Amino acid sequence: MLDLSPAHVYKLIPNAPDFKLVTQEMINLITGVKQEVLKLPGQLLVEKRVNPGRVIGLDPDLLWGTSDLVFIDKPAKTLHIADLKFGKSPVSPKSDQLKLYALGSLELCDFEPETVITTIFQPRINIEGKSHGYSYDELMVFGKDIKIKAEATLPEDAPRTAGSHCFWCLAKRDCFEYRRMTLKGFDVADDDDDFGDLDSGIQVADPEPEQISITKPVEPDKKLSNVE
Repeated sequence: MLDLSPAHVYKLIPNAPDFKLVTQEMINLITGVKQEVLKLPGQLLVEKRVNPGRVIGLDPDLLWGTSDLVFIDKPAKTLHIADLKFGKSPVSPKSDQLKLYALGSLELCDFEPETVITTIFQPRINIEGKSHGYSYDELMVFGKDIKIKAEATLPEDAPRTAGSHCFWCLAKRDCFEYRRMTLKGFDVADDDDDFGDLDSGIQVADPEPEQISITKPVEPDKKLSNVE
């Protein structure tokens, strides 16, 4: 698909609406990223589901995600995680999201990597991408910290702190602290009873499909879908 014109790509989309979804600029940018990706050494895995929760000793259903690109370079003892961001807001290759993908990808290696590299490709900013390197020990220290934080969310009376991180949280629709933050600046009494039923009045965005998610176990027929 990367080598097709926008018109041909458009025809491949079932029930496409009457507006242009793909431009030649988009195809050129993605083709440029593809060329950079093919330069990287190691076995390439694309859109690979990984489970950092299992690696750090959590319930596997609590913490998992889907990594865009995983490179396993056994001769160089290197694990390389790469992620595509198509927006123009700069994203750091040091992001926790990529480190979580790296933790989960350790299961895919039959060796202990000496070097772990995380790379962000943002073709609208820089085709070449930005990278950061970690040692195996540094990654595991991060994993221990994440485990502590994840386990702290499991009790029913776990403290809640609202902030920008709430964008990805599946529990925000029922979170009083999130509602308080959303209504900050409005003349609303700081009392649970005064908030009433707010579900119909607050619009919250659903998480994007590529993000890591943390969820509590619930009844099978009510189970929340984890986000890939």
